[in-house]
Amino acid sequence: MRFVKRFIALSSSLLISVFSLSLVFAQDASGSNVPFTAEQLEQGTEKYAAHCAACHGGELEGGAFPALKGEAFQNKWGGESLNDLHTYIMENMPLGQAGVLSEEEYLDVLALILSHNGVEAGDTELTADVVADYELPAAP
Repeated sequence: MRFVKRFIALSSSLLISVFSLSLVFAQDASGSNVPFTAEQLEQGTEKYAAHCAACHGGELEGGAFPALKGEAFQNKWGGESLNDLHTYIMENMPLGQAGVLSEEEYLDVLALILSHNGVEAGDTELTADVVADYELPAAP
C-alpha cells in the first residue's frame, strides 16, 4: 500500500512538471507567449493535415518521423531559437518537397506546433519578424 501511495505521488509530481513545462515552452525574455492567431491555427491545422500528418501523425504524436509535441520534441528544440525551428521547417519540410508552402503557410503550421506544446492563440499574428524574438526554453 505504501508503494502505491508513493507511486501516485511521484506520478502526480511528474505530470505537474510536464504540464508546467508545456505552458512555458515558447516565451520571450519577459515571459510573454509567442503570439499567433486562432485563424493561423486553423490554417495551420489544414496545411498540417495535407502536408505533415502522414509522417508526423495526425495529432503531432510522431509516426514514421519524430513527434512535434511533448517531451521528445522539447528535448530536441528546447534552448533553440524559434527562428531556428521555423527555418528548419521551411528548408526541410515536407520531406523531399521543401518550399512547397508559402512562408505564411509555414508560420501557420508553426502556430499549430506551438499550440500542441501549450501555447495559446491570441490577437497578434505570428510573423517572421516575431519569430526572431523568441527562444524555446531548454527542457529540464
